Amino acid sequence: MTWGGDTPLTTLGIDQAIAAGIKAAAKQFMPDIILVSPLQRAQKTAQLVAEGIGYPPDKIVTDAGLHERDMGKVTGTPFGDSGPGSSNYHLMDDIDTVESYADLQVRAKAYYEEINKRPEDTILLVGHAAFGRALKRVLTNRPYTDEYELEYAPIPNAEIFKLI
Repeated sequence: MTWGGDTPLTTLGIDQAIAAGIKAAAKQFMPDIILVSPLQRAQKTAQLVAEGIGYPPDKIVTDAGLHERDMGKVTGTPFGDSGPGSSNYHLMDDIDTVESYADLQVRAKAYYEEINKRPEDTILLVGHAAFGRALKRVLTNRPYTDEYELEYAPIPNAEIFKLI
């Protein structure tokens, strides 16, 4: 595993996205719009979920605001001993080219304010882990420093759930 970058969706990710689409279809979930990060793994996830629920794939909207945390000069390098879940994860904030969690949360808050202006009632966001956690913290009024707590609830891959 590496930091950031535009990596393809794994076989496991494909299976998870298909399962999410099947689960959403069983609950008769149909968003008014699907917004997706420009990264290929999110694009593929959105496509598979859309197929599962019968959402027209040509109506999926790529939204650069959903891009993952910018990992700067460490993009594409192996996790090593500072990957997600490690006690050293917070040290990535100390690298000058890496988007800090404080900045990520500011970006998530601005994104939330923008999507809140949209006319659609039900919006499916397909994005990435760190940005999703930041958005979740914004919506629950939690500080960005909660990212450093290993107990902080992660967002499972390819899970569809209601944020608000």
